[in-house]
Amino acid sequence: MQEAFLTAWRRLPTLDRAEAFRSWLYQITTRRCLDVVRGRRPEESLDLGTVAEPVASGAGPETRLEQREQLQDLAAALQTLPVGPRAAWSLREIDELSYDEIATALDLPVSTVRGRIARARHELAERMGAWQTTRD
Repeated sequence: MQEAFLTAWRRLPTLDRAEAFRSWLYQITTRRCLDVVRGRRPEESLDLGTVAEPVASGAGPETRLEQREQLQDLAAALQTLPVGPRAAWSLREIDELSYDEIATALDLPVSTVRGRIARARHELAERMGAWQTTRD
């Protein structure tokens, strides 16, 4: 993050429109993150950090444990996705960016962004399918 913010600070004079700042900053940050991910050795796993606490904090211990396990499985499934679909999915589902903002951040056409997100959703649904059948 520090390197991304330093890059943004240095390139701030190149920003044409102030309203484009968010997308512009996401583009810089995303490119830096993708460079780091691509530079890792294939056997090195991504450190997704601590998985977020379950949403239903008032739920019983069994429910909280199940939610925590689901989030851990989702984090593991995300690591198996190729970098492109994973980045697009994360920007959409976690950061809640629009397709246009993601396209700007990844320097891709919107149609490619939609395809990558659809692919990621499909692959994640397949990998997380066991959780769906256990709930029924």
